[in-house]
Amino acid sequence: MKTKIQAVCVGLAALLFAAPSWADVRDIIASDRSVEFDAGLHTIQYGETNSGATLDTENGNLVGFNLGGTWIMSPDVPTFHDVYIHADLDAALGDTHYSGATFGGTPLQQSTHDQIFVFSTKVGRAFVLGDSVLLTPFADLGFRGWQRKLTGNGGYTEYYENGQALGGLLLQYSPVPRLVFSATGEFGNTFGSSLKGLGGSHVNPGDSSIYQFGGKVGYTITPKFELTAGAGFKGFGFGKSNVGVADLGGGLGLLVYEPRSFTHELTVTTGLAYHLQ
Repeated sequence: MKTKIQAVCVGLAALLFAAPSWADVRDIIASDRSVEFDAGLHTIQYGETNSGATLDTENGNLVGFNLGGTWIMSPDVPTFHDVYIHADLDAALGDTHYSGATFGGTPLQQSTHDQIFVFSTKVGRAFVLGDSVLLTPFADLGFRGWQRKLTGNGGYTEYYENGQALGGLLLQYSPVPRLVFSATGEFGNTFGSSLKGLGGSHVNPGDSSIYQFGGKVGYTITPKFELTAGAGFKGFGFGKSNVGVADLGGGLGLLVYEPRSFTHELTVTTGLAYHLQ
């Protein structure tokens, strides 16, 4: 057993410190040196909870857009060889259905105008694993902003924002020329959560764990252009906030706080990538 463990450790060390050959991953490298625009469906499920019971929900489909850029350093670049860098700007816009909590009676039903913006950057290092496979561990640092405009009588606007820090793995596989499959998995935590809402109130919801998974397929139609299709899932939440004060005017104030909540987001996209080399 000890010999097997030593053999595994030696193998991992060789993987980490060897400069990988790009001979069999040319299509993956081309895909990883590109700018890409995607559009598709962004489904959101949001709910506020108390002691395990759901107080109110917001569900619906938004139109989603993504602008991303990727670059991977050459193996012969000193110090930074095989470094992987990726940046994303995501936007999702549209209306969702809000089912609100009440103190008895029929829950409030109305529409909400939603705008979600996310910016994230990933930095990692790529390793060739056998023929036509690239594995990239990475760190992911990002920011998310979400504006909820509740319509109807008594409607008001809330703005949530939070940072997100994750670590993940990107696995890419090119079984035949021009075709690249990608899969990612990430885990981490939110930080710096904030909510500005009713009557100018400002509270800080608690941070939570965050996870996201995704898959993508790309097919190069010309040396410069690649068609893509992908799907992803993201889950996180907000913890119970501190108590704030909403200014209702006329010298009146209202104590407010944010309960615990969960957010699930599913995206399905198609797009076009332009190879930079």
